[in-house]
Amino acid sequence: MNVRKGQTMNVAALVAAVVIVTVTPAAAQIALPRDPPADFWIASYVDRAVVMDDGRVLLQGWSFDCRTGLQPATQRIGSVTVHYSAPGGQRYIPDTFQLWGGGERPDVASVYAPHCPSVGPFVGYGIIATAPPAGVWTVTVSWVAFDGAGRQTPPHASSAAITVR
Repeated sequence: MNVRKGQTMNVAALVAAVVIVTVTPAAAQIALPRDPPADFWIASYVDRAVVMDDGRVLLQGWSFDCRTGLQPATQRIGSVTVHYSAPGGQRYIPDTFQLWGGGERPDVASVYAPHCPSVGPFVGYGIIATAPPAGVWTVTVSWVAFDGAGRQTPPHASSAAITVR
């Protein structure tokens, strides 16, 4: 798109011409537990939280259980919860949400491989959730994994800010 000096520019056309998706590299997000219970812990991060045109919220990020390298909820070895909180203490739990996993995140695998050798590149996830009422909210995604012997990891949560209009 060429714009000459003094010419007005159609912002909608500029937005349509350039689509930028920002994904935070995993290297900047590495956060190992202070005293991890051997290899049985979860790492996760919300990379992106967006209110879509239809009013639902799209969340994208990554998660895995260090022992297996798998996503807890998508592999039936754990669970995921989503909730919203507002600055005044108000909480909102979405009526419904859909989770899909297996998105490719080789950056996550390369950063965590020295700590969790089982982690592979397919640890990305997406969640579409019903949105809370209008306002400024923090959306939190929390994961727990189970090991089949009755033990579970400590929950691991990550959050992002959204504004619902």
